[in-house]
Amino acid sequence: MATSTYVASSAAEPTIRQQIKPLGTAIFLIFLVGIALSLSVALLAIEMERMKLDSFTAGVNTAVMGLGKIAIVFFIPRLAATFGVRPILFVATAGLALSILAFKALPQIEAWFVFRFVFGAALGAMFTLSEFWINASAPPSRRGLVMGVYATALGLGFTLGPAIIALVGSEGWTPYVIASCVMSLGFVPLLLSGTSTPSVEGNHSSKVLAFVIAAPVATLAGLVFGAMETASVSTLPVLGLRSGYPEATAALLVSLFAAGNIVTQIPIGLLADRINKVVMLLVIALASLALVSVIPFVLDQFWLLAATVFFFGGIVGSLYTVGLAHLGGSFSGMQLANANAAFVILYSAGLAIGPLVVGAGMNAFDTAGFSVAVGAILAIYAFVAAGGVFTGRRLMR
Repeated sequence: MATSTYVASSAAEPTIRQQIKPLGTAIFLIFLVGIALSLSVALLAIEMERMKLDSFTAGVNTAVMGLGKIAIVFFIPRLAATFGVRPILFVATAGLALSILAFKALPQIEAWFVFRFVFGAALGAMFTLSEFWINASAPPSRRGLVMGVYATALGLGFTLGPAIIALVGSEGWTPYVIASCVMSLGFVPLLLSGTSTPSVEGNHSSKVLAFVIAAPVATLAGLVFGAMETASVSTLPVLGLRSGYPEATAALLVSLFAAGNIVTQIPIGLLADRINKVVMLLVIALASLALVSVIPFVLDQFWLLAATVFFFGGIVGSLYTVGLAHLGGSFSGMQLANANAAFVILYSAGLAIGPLVVGAGMNAFDTAGFSVAVGAILAIYAFVAAGGVFTGRRLMR
C-alpha cells in the first residue's frame, strides 16, 4: 500500500460556496439515511415484539444488519472505481427503499435475515461513499466545519425517525411507505449532481490494518466512537435505573447523550479547522475521559448527571467528526476511499466491542463500571493520540 499523501490547503482551494452542490448532495443523502435507519430499526423492533420472538433471535436478526454493512464495505472502493460513485449510490438508495418495503411485504423472520443483510449492505455503501464524497469535496481549510455539518445532519435524521413513528403509529403499511419514500428522495439530488461526483482512482487495498498503521489516530477514532456510542445508548438507561430513577427518566439519558452529539459538532468542527487535528483528537479524548469520570459522583443529582451526559455525548461524538476530517487531510483519491472504508469497518467493530466491555465493567463494579470501562477505552486511545502528537506523525491542520 502506498503511503498516505498530505493534502495541503492553498490559495486556489475551492470554497464551500463553490462546492455547495456536491457537499449538499452528500449531506442530504446522509440526512435521509439517518431518518430511514432510525425509523426502520425502531419499527422492526416493535414488529419483532409483536411476533413474540425471543430476545436472542431478535438480537441476532438485528446484528445481521451489521454483518451486511461490514461485508460490503471491503468491496466498495473497488466497485466505485469500476462503476463510479454515483451509480453505486443509486443502487444503494434503491436497496434501502425496497428492502424497507420487503419487511412488511414478507413478515417472516427467516426472510428478514436476508432483508437485514441487504439493508446493512446498502447502508455500508451509503456511509462509505457519502463520507468519501464529503471529504473529497470539502475545502481543506474548512473540512472540520463540513464534517461537523455532516454529523449534525445525520444526528437530526436519527431524531426524526422515531418521531415519525410517534406521529403515524407503527401498524399497517404507512410507516414503511413513509420510510421508503424518504429514502427515495435521495434519487433527486443524485440525478441533479451531474459531474460533481468525485472519482475514485488508484490501487485498491482492503487491508484495514494497513490504514490503522498509516493513520492510527484518525482510524481508531472511528473504533472508539463506535464503542462509546453503542455502549452509552445500551447502558445509560440501565445506569439510570440502578441509580433509582424512574424508567422514563432513565431513558432520557440516551436522548441527552444524542442531543449533545447534535449540538456540539459544528462548533467543534470549526475549532478543528484552526488547530492541529491530532492535538484536537487528544484533547477530545482527555475531555471525554474527564467527563465520564465525573458520572459516578453525580448519580444522585439528576441535573448534574444530565449536564454531564449531555456534554459527554457532544464531546466524545466529535471523535467521529474530527477523525473523518483528519482522514480527509491525510489521503486522496482511491486511498481516501480505502481509508473511509477502513474507518467504517472499525466503527462497526466498535459497535460490537462497546457493550461487551461496558457490560463486563458493570458486572464487576456495578454503576461505577460504566465509567471504569468507558474510561479505560478512552485512556488507551488518548495514549495513542499522545504518541501521534509527540512523535509528529500525521501532524497537519
